[in-house]
Amino acid sequence: METEMILVKNTMSRIFSVRIKAGVDGQGNDLVERIVLQPGVNEAPTNWADLKKHPLVKAGLEGESLVEIDTAPKPGAKSPDDLTGVPERRALQLVKDTLQPVLLQKWMNAEKRNAVIKAIGEQLDAIDPTKDKGKK
Repeated sequence: METEMILVKNTMSRIFSVRIKAGVDGQGNDLVERIVLQPGVNEAPTNWADLKKHPLVKAGLEGESLVEIDTAPKPGAKSPDDLTGVPERRALQLVKDTLQPVLLQKWMNAEKRNAVIKAIGEQLDAIDPTKDKGKK
């Protein structure tokens, strides 16, 4: 069974950052991992289920400064890591809310719908008009 891609929208106009304990090194020192969510839509970290229990993340979700977006793929979707399984209208809104070129490019590479491809291209242009984009 494929896992769903989970997106997290940071509704604030600033970076959301939290440090979590990631283990202990060989000398007994805590290892710390920094999780950063840019404004707009982000791919959830792989440890999202555990991260949601962190007090700052939990408060962000409860206060709606962080919004979890489920993108369960529809039957026949190419992959859970792209927008092919997301209805077009919703996909267009996700593209508009996404400020991460790497994520947008990943979606563009898998996308077949002209309207979504065009929206991704326009969003990439808005983020960095000097970059060359397109399916690779």
